[in-house]
Amino acid sequence: MTADYIKGGWYERDDRYVAVPAILQNGVGVDQDFTNADDIRRSPYYQDFLAKHGRRWFAGLGFRTEGDGWVLSIQRTIAQGPFLREETQQLKALLKPLAEAATLAKKLAFSRVAGLADALELIGQPCIVFDERGCVLTINALADGLVDALIDVRTRMLSLGDPRSQARFDFLLKAAAQGMTHPSTPAVAAVRDRYGVRHVVRAIALHGWARYPFTGARALALFEARRPTGEATQAALRAAFGLTPAEARLALALVDVGSLKEAARRNHVTYETARTYLKAIFLKTGMRRQAELAALIARCLV
Repeated sequence: MTADYIKGGWYERDDRYVAVPAILQNGVGVDQDFTNADDIRRSPYYQDFLAKHGRRWFAGLGFRTEGDGWVLSIQRTIAQGPFLREETQQLKALLKPLAEAATLAKKLAFSRVAGLADALELIGQPCIVFDERGCVLTINALADGLVDALIDVRTRMLSLGDPRSQARFDFLLKAAAQGMTHPSTPAVAAVRDRYGVRHVVRAIALHGWARYPFTGARALALFEARRPTGEATQAALRAAFGLTPAEARLALALVDVGSLKEAARRNHVTYETARTYLKAIFLKTGMRRQAELAALIARCLV
């Protein structure tokens, strides 16, 4: 029945969707709340789909977990008959434990997602985890240094600014979110952001994560930015913005590794000294964020 629901496209023609807002508001909803016998006789959903599987009646239990709305659907056969009012009252007793279990499952699964991003950071890999809608679920510090200024705070989506690159990235992410890629053969695309920085993106489907539906984690995007390095670029930065040699070295290290702490370690200075350098770099370049600084350097030194 579940396979038919998906393959037959019934998820796009489910008459019960109309009842979801009321179910989430009231906690429980049944067929009698939104349809009648005449509508059921005329409905392809009831006659061509449910009847084929010997089903007709249902009760939906609506609950929320940290802002997400969920409806647990309980199906009955034609012979079992509709749910009675006293039964819906009994079902309401399940709402609190369902919401508690879902909230706990979401927190535990999100910790696992965050752990994956942090583990990739330890090996120097910028990454972002996306949900099924293409929204950013979590991002490690290395990726944050690359694309922080590109994430729309309203939609939590990555907005590259370049239409062709955006279309390429969206297609790549959709393929991964729908499970069309595999860790051994990730989909790859080269894109440019609104600052002209070129990124190579690898998208991987998180196949095993369907066991954790409350996180929504579906795709992992690994980023690699092409940036200039070397003594010549340090000299160019010093000439263009009046940076000191130490500031120029830190600026290049920062856009290369994305983390101020790692950039400080690479340049053999303390974190506090690196912070002082960064403030001076921002002041001299007119930038305020690491992503903007990386884009500025890429534009100036290409």
